[in-house]
Amino acid sequence: MVKPFLLSHSSVVALCLLLLAPTVRAEDATKLVERLHTADIGTALDTPGLKPWHLKMTVQLFDEKGKPSDEGTIEEWWSSSDLDRREYITNGYKATEIRHGATVYRTKGADLPSFYLEKLREQVVHPIPPTRPDAPPIKPDLRKLNVGKVALECISLRPAKGEWNAPLGSSPAYCLDAGTDSLRMTVFLTSLAIARNSIGRFQGREVSVDVLVSANNTKTASEHVDSLVAQAIPQSEFALTEDIAEVVPPIMLVDGAAMTVAAISQKQPIYPTEAKENHIAGSVIMRAIIGTNGNIRDLQLISSNDAGLARSAMSAVRQWTYKPFVREWPARGSGNYDCRELYV
Repeated sequence: MVKPFLLSHSSVVALCLLLLAPTVRAEDATKLVERLHTADIGTALDTPGLKPWHLKMTVQLFDEKGKPSDEGTIEEWWSSSDLDRREYITNGYKATEIRHGATVYRTKGADLPSFYLEKLREQVVHPIPPTRPDAPPIKPDLRKLNVGKVALECISLRPAKGEWNAPLGSSPAYCLDAGTDSLRMTVFLTSLAIARNSIGRFQGREVSVDVLVSANNTKTASEHVDSLVAQAIPQSEFALTEDIAEVVPPIMLVDGAAMTVAAISQKQPIYPTEAKENHIAGSVIMRAIIGTNGNIRDLQLISSNDAGLARSAMSAVRQWTYKPFVREWPARGSGNYDCRELYV
């Protein structure tokens, strides 16, 4: 039982078949953006103005056939936008992350959390990611969706040059309860759906108590919030120990000029069996930042037409390595600074 919550919604879906209605074009684009912004504010737990909190959630991952493959917990101690600690403990992955401002520290030797582990955490802490200042122009649209007996209205933030009738989820789509600003589902990669099955309230925000992630109608991940409590977080929780090292160096722009990045190794993705059997092919576009050690970090998916292709591509790209960029920085002397952002 999660005592800090007052449950406000019942279950939306377990596994769902998306029934798409025609695009609604009459909705004013500005109003759609404002509506999504309101939903963002109403679901984010990591923004200024909230009291510090401690979160513990149980997570479950599934294989391509929907059978359990990994399980464990994610805990987070949030003090402010500049001070945060996350602890991932599953059978297949263990790591602690501590954030001091823009600097991130992680357990030595630990890789980034898996795609689904981080998606589950995001669904509780900040389910609608902020739009990057350098993102291409978007053209929002509204589509009505019936999931069982539940009527949803899905707002897609599509690239302005994209096709109007592209499938729902080609660009991330955030589905709200009809006529409200309450987020109930996210659809992306066309076939991947994140359903917020139970919603609670915490410090005036709507929080996912239970989440189910499914791809092609097969469950891939789930979470349940065991506890979420507002409490003062002692500074000792954010202390750095010998087994934790800095993994995110300062990011600095280099005159806004395009730079050539030399690759050292680029592992090729494995063609997923399901995609091969169903003759699915397409492009997977990702945004990655290269660390000062030449390794990929903060890998983000931009677009893909299939969840399986995206998972395989992201798994391979995480292992790519590059020759680090070195630059003399007059204001602070000589040093190695990471400044490369690239599309792969």
